[in-house]
Amino acid sequence: MTAGAPAPRASALRLAYLPCAWGRLSYGDRPGAGMPLVLLHGTGCDIPDWASFIEAMPRDARIIAAEFRGHGQSDTPSGSFTLHELADDVEQLLAHLGIARAVLLGHSL
Repeated sequence: MTAGAPAPRASALRLAYLPCAWGRLSYGDRPGAGMPLVLLHGTGCDIPDWASFIEAMPRDARIIAAEFRGHGQSDTPSGSFTLHELADDVEQLLAHLGIARAVLLGHSL
């Protein structure tokens, strides 16, 4: 972080890692009430890109932000991967967190 630069609101998320067969999936989790909101970034993005959105959300909302393979703090697998495998990673993360239902919000290029 640059000296004097404000910390991104995304830092309010508790950052953690989920071990996967291909490496570690990085994610942020903010405790809250109601239906969890899962943020899924586009190519070349990561959790800090959600900072202004997270800032605008109610403070008591449960927010989870995942970083896909090869993005942010997630590991980069040695081989190629498919969109289906990225979806499987999200499903594995939700199972790990004990979440059966959630609202998914994503963006692309």
